[in-house]
Amino acid sequence: MKFFDALKLLEQAVSCGLIQQDGNDIFVWREVGNPPDEFPEGWYRENIMSVAQELMNDEKGQQFLKEEVEKTANTSDTNFNGCSITGIRLTT
Repeated sequence: MKFFDALKLLEQAVSCGLIQQDGNDIFVWREVGNPPDEFPEGWYRENIMSVAQELMNDEKGQQFLKEEVEKTANTSDTNFNGCSITGIRLTT
C-alpha cells in the first residue's frame, strides 16, 4: 500500500468514528512490546503519519480497517460524514 492510501484509510476510519483523533495524533491499541515493563499492552497516542507509515506494510491491518470502514459505511443508522472506502487501494 502506498503512503497516501494508508493515510487516507486512517482518515476514513477517523471520519467513521472507528479511531479517535486529537490534532495530528490518533489513539491506537498496542499489544505488549519488548521489554514488557517498558511497553505494556494498551492505548497509545501516536502521530497519524507514523501510523500510516507502519500501516503501509501491514496487510492484515489494512484489510481489518477496510472491512470495518465498509461495515460502518454500510450500516443504515450511520450518520458519519464522509464515511466510505472509495478510492483506497490495498495493494502493496
